[in-house]
Amino acid sequence: MESEHPKLKLISARVTNYGCFRDSTEVPIDDVTVLIAENENGKSTFLRALAWWSDNENFDEEDRWDDAEKNKDLDLVGLTFEVNKELLVELNNAGISIQPKKITIIR
Repeated sequence: MESEHPKLKLISARVTNYGCFRDSTEVPIDDVTVLIAENENGKSTFLRALAWWSDNENFDEEDRWDDAEKNKDLDLVGLTFEVNKELLVELNNAGISIQPKKITIIR
């Protein structure tokens, strides 16, 4: 029987070297998350970066933070997920052990 709960739950995001962000720092994500800031402070850029993370699109150099090193691969978006018990068991059975019960994937 398939679990009703997701195996991975997004719990935070971090954007670096993307658009206006040198480093957004870790932004907590919950079932409902609200981004509040004055106009032109990166809300749309943050959301665009999250959308890019899940796309198969190549990075558009126009979105590189202005002061980031040119012609260098950069960590741009990191998403941290909480891993549920079911997936932990599957990973352990496959010989993969993660501690604590979180995983961060950076693109």
